[in-house]
Amino acid sequence: MVRVLICEVHMDELTPRQDKILDLIVRNYVATAVPVSSERVLQDLGMNISSATVRNDMAVLEDKGYITHPHTSAGRLPTTKGYRYFVQRLMGQVDLPLAERLMIQHQFHQVEGDQEQWLRLAAVMLARSLPSAALVIPPKSAQCHLKQLQLVSIHDTVVLLVIVLQEGTLKQAIITVGEPLSQDVLTTTSNKLNARFSGLSREAIEAKLDGLGPLEQLVTEMTLRIMRSIDDQVGEEVYHSGLAHILAQPEFEDVDVARPVVEALEQGSVLSMSLSRFVEKDTVSVIIGAEDLGESMRVCSLVLSRYGIPGQMLGILGVIGPTRMPYWRALPSVRYMSSIVSSLLQEMYG
Repeated sequence: MVRVLICEVHMDELTPRQDKILDLIVRNYVATAVPVSSERVLQDLGMNISSATVRNDMAVLEDKGYITHPHTSAGRLPTTKGYRYFVQRLMGQVDLPLAERLMIQHQFHQVEGDQEQWLRLAAVMLARSLPSAALVIPPKSAQCHLKQLQLVSIHDTVVLLVIVLQEGTLKQAIITVGEPLSQDVLTTTSNKLNARFSGLSREAIEAKLDGLGPLEQLVTEMTLRIMRSIDDQVGEEVYHSGLAHILAQPEFEDVDVARPVVEALEQGSVLSMSLSRFVEKDTVSVIIGAEDLGESMRVCSLVLSRYGIPGQMLGILGVIGPTRMPYWRALPSVRYMSSIVSSLLQEMYG
């Protein structure tokens, strides 16, 4: 399912030929960034009609607000409304080619089975696929939950604490104990704490601290400290890639136009809160002309999807670029990346 966020309430109906002409103008302009002439439309249309007929249809499209023309050119280019009509009514369902899906699967199988590595890779691969800028907001729940912990003897009184959260985060910390402890003792302690605390939030663990021995108490205090820091950082981090791709687009040659986009990608907490209200589960959301994210973002489009484990943890991933975006590549790329990352997280943490 595709959810196109639109400001215009009414979309004027077009004839099949006008649909085809608008489709050609969108695809040509996205590919070249050059306004499309009526001669080019006639050439690509492949219909036995006159150039005057094409010009008349283009005039209708302009009157209805689907295309416009810069003062310095006789060619036409899509408006925000035109892009929205294209995505909603003309583009249709597009799937990512099998070869690309297999390549993505291969890339994920090459990296270590760790959430952070997966999310960074997802951002890089999305950015390369268009090319454009890509963002991945890590999955979060209201509070993190402990999946398991492990204690590993490093040297005498130095112990490594490894914490895995149900949300997919892995954290490590060094603990200094009062006396040398064998690995058997550490393993027994790990098993006891896992049996007591696995699946619980920080607040739930804090309610079950009675009866802990000195080592168990030390390990639990460090675990709670780490979980508290993660809970306090919810929504602040965003993995992004492809800034060079977006800055190379002619729409962003002006530094005053490019700066807000770069700042939006870098300000993770602001972006996370802004996007979460637009993106629904089981839906690819398309924001064309993202003025709702700020006036400076009106030249941008975003294609976004939620991913993760329903009921436990959800994040957002997608691409951001100019409204002159190849939506027929962006939507299937985002949709497939969402599904594969969700599957990986489900297999490891579900």
